[in-house]
Amino acid sequence: LPRSEERSYFPLCSQLALRAASECAPTWSPRGGKAHALACCDAIHRMNRDGVSCFCDEEVVGGLGGREALSELASVASDACGLRVRMGESCK
Repeated sequence: LPRSEERSYFPLCSQLALRAASECAPTWSPRGGKAHALACCDAIHRMNRDGVSCFCDEEVVGGLGGREALSELASVASDACGLRVRMGESCK
């Protein structure tokens, strides 16, 4: 991202990360249900669209619990949402 957009974009990513963590937590438990899965998928989609992924920002990844937690979230994105999270090597 250009420097001018970088400042406004990553705070939004941090906000989206908080939403994803909140919405996706019930998805990991048996009591999650369809409504939680849909909200989780929407939150992940918003973080990972238009060729730019919030999951490429180390600060956001840290806020989500680090690489291990991101790996779990990527599994949920794939299994429950059919989404491929752009992270790690695919960010370069």
